[in-house]
Amino acid sequence: MNITFVTETDYTDTDKMEVGRIIIDGIKDNVSTLINDHFYIESEDTFIKLKQASIQELKNFFSYFSYSFNVDWSQYQVQTTIAFLKESDIRYVEQYVLINFKISYIDWSKLYTLHEFIEVHRQIISESKDVIYDIVTDIREEWSGNFFGLKVIIENTTEPVYKYVDFALEKLKEVHLLAIEILNNKFSSDSISVLYQFPQEIRAACNQYLMYFAQFLQDLGISAKTSLKEQANQVLFTVTPKDKRQALDVIYKALAIYIEASNEEISKNIIEGDLAIMQWKANIFHLRSQLELAKAMLQAKDETI
Repeated sequence: MNITFVTETDYTDTDKMEVGRIIIDGIKDNVSTLINDHFYIESEDTFIKLKQASIQELKNFFSYFSYSFNVDWSQYQVQTTIAFLKESDIRYVEQYVLINFKISYIDWSKLYTLHEFIEVHRQIISESKDVIYDIVTDIREEWSGNFFGLKVIIENTTEPVYKYVDFALEKLKEVHLLAIEILNNKFSSDSISVLYQFPQEIRAACNQYLMYFAQFLQDLGISAKTSLKEQANQVLFTVTPKDKRQALDVIYKALAIYIEASNEEISKNIIEGDLAIMQWKANIFHLRSQLELAKAMLQAKDETI
């Protein structure tokens, strides 16, 4: 890829300034601008071409570039910024891809607040080992809102940038869709949702125990349906009573008792009773046996290593 820049005078309604225009393989982009070390991309074609290059190829031209675009999984525009080191630049200690939303408080019209929306994103991202949560509050008189999203560190500067951009974008999609579902369920009057994160080795056993909760409720005289959805390394557990008049706080309390009962000391103290109690206790013991098996397998793996 052959990249060069030419300097042009860019005119606005009230001012003029010198900007750089990029030429890639002999084709000039007349809308994107290089100002100081920041390349503001306005052309999709230019963004696609630059993503094919590596940091090693790009770092001699600018320190970072950004591009905003729409996605089919969100009503909000996404902004991508790729930052990296130039040979003589010591401002950055790492190369990274930053993908975030820019959302205005003024345009917000959901049942939940923008702060709640951002906080759920933060909680989900904070549990991930692959990405870093990022937020920049931008409050001005003419616009008030936030940039928030996630950051992915570029560990190999010889690889094409698109590998990191695509990975970060897919991660943000997972987090975003899960956040919306959590908030929609939270503010729904006929269901409850709880977010769990289980280690991969015991996730299947824990999920199986959660799904038995519907039978646990049935034994209490509450008819409900449950669902599990795995996204972004987490499990969203939703309970919806069939009778909408059923108090959700009762189900919350029942779920707390149900989860706490899986504790070994508590499970030993559950007294024998009717068939429902015996079935519940059997499920607890099955869960605990799966946890012990997973623990033994991890220990054997560590000893082998």
